Amino acid sequence: MVGTIIEVDETHVNPNSGVIEVSFLFDLVKGEHKAFNAHTTELIESKGVQLSYQGENKIRTLARVPNSTGNYFNDIFRHIIQYNYLVGVDSNSRKYKSEILTAAGAMYFVMTPLGGYEPIPISDFNTFDIWEEKYENKNWARVIKFICSHPKYNPKHRVGIVVDSDLGLLPDYNQRTKPFFENIFLPENFQFIYASDKANDTVLNTIIRSCHKLSNEILKNLVCKFEELNDDSALEKYKNYVKAMNVL
Repeated sequence: MVGTIIEVDETHVNPNSGVIEVSFLFDLVKGEHKAFNAHTTELIESKGVQLSYQGENKIRTLARVPNSTGNYFNDIFRHIIQYNYLVGVDSNSRKYKSEILTAAGAMYFVMTPLGGYEPIPISDFNTFDIWEEKYENKNWARVIKFICSHPKYNPKHRVGIVVDSDLGLLPDYNQRTKPFFENIFLPENFQFIYASDKANDTVLNTIIRSCHKLSNEILKNLVCKFEELNDDSALEKYKNYVKAMNVL
């Protein structure tokens, strides 16, 4: 099911009933879902849109797109086309001897004439490192740094970074009330978008699945290389390895 995300608090309590009362307006022509304070009739801000389903014990989120343009669309695709760029990032880990290796794959995706998205292989972003806490967030920071330092980067362009972790913290990162890695805050024109790699329901899920596959391939190839070298010092040589093709 697809639903509009809203936040309500004590300011939405009807003093006559003592409970929060919300009314909804569904505009099927415009594709908008609006929520109102039923007592004051004030419009409640949309925080975004979410695709989810009822799991065995809780609601499972497949994709969530923040609302950064002030619209009330209840359609994931109409939210993501507001971005100039979509970049997927996914990290994976694998144990090798006494170390846990991590790698990230990132791809830049462009819209096709038919409205889908396809990856540009020459713009992939690959990293390899020894495991550490918050290694996924570290790789987000690396990708964002790469984008911001690119010659074609325009700070007026809106960039959506598709990730598959920290779902509960992404709103804080997007509102810049909390750093997403160490002391690093998200740049103003960036937004984190959540997508699960366990689903294939939206283009966002396809994006993160592609990056998941890429990071697994990076790990597999590097482990094969280490086994061929049979040299433990090779791990140190590859630590903090980053490869980025300068095409965006």
